[in-house]
This record gives sequence, structure tokens and C-alpha cells, in this order.
Amino acid sequence: MNARVLLLGISLVTGIVGSTLIRRKKTTDSKQHPFVGSWVYLRQNKKGKVYVTVTTDLQLYIQNKLQPTTVLDYSTERLALIDSMGYHIVFEKKDEHVNFYDETEDTSFPLIEC
Repeated sequence: MNARVLLLGISLVTGIVGSTLIRRKKTTDSKQHPFVGSWVYLRQNKKGKVYVTVTTDLQLYIQNKLQPTTVLDYSTERLALIDSMGYHIVFEKKDEHVNFYDETEDTSFPLIEC
């Protein structure tokens, strides 16, 4: 009887500790990736700000609208996506700055974190 209670207690503690560590690792990983977050950039030829968000599952939102994309390249220095029309969207980290390249405009924009 005591062995069963001890085994049950050990299983319960192991489960709690394991789930806590997994939760902490997921949170830490998502915070460390330089392209997960919200930014804004200014268009050069047009007035106005453009808001860009990348979620932890690498979904892209531009102006709060989900953009259907596919991930082509994913590293700590570069995130390359292709949209439904076949255009490339690239985030690149250089030093502490993140740039956003939009093939439809053939222009790279420096991003400002929101």
C-alpha cells in the first residue's frame, strides 16, 4: 500500500515538474526569436505607417490582416516567406536592427518595434 502511494506521489511530482519545464522552454524560445513580435515601418513614397506582426507560429499579419504565407527559410538571422501570389517577404536581422523586404514594392524597410 505504501509503495503504491509513494509511486503515485512520484508520478504526480514528475508530471508537474515536466509540464512546468516545457511551458518555460516554449515561452523562452518564442521570446528569443527576433522575428516574433509587432513592428511598424514608414512607406517612402506613400504617407502612412504599416503595421507588421509575426506570431509565435510564424503567421504574418500586415495592417492586422492575416497574410497567407509559406515559410521558405527560418533562422535567427532571417525569416523568408512567400505569399499566395508568389512574392517574397523577408525579415533580416543585422546587428540589433530588423529589416523587412517586400518584393511587391522591391524595397527594404527598417522596422521599429511596437
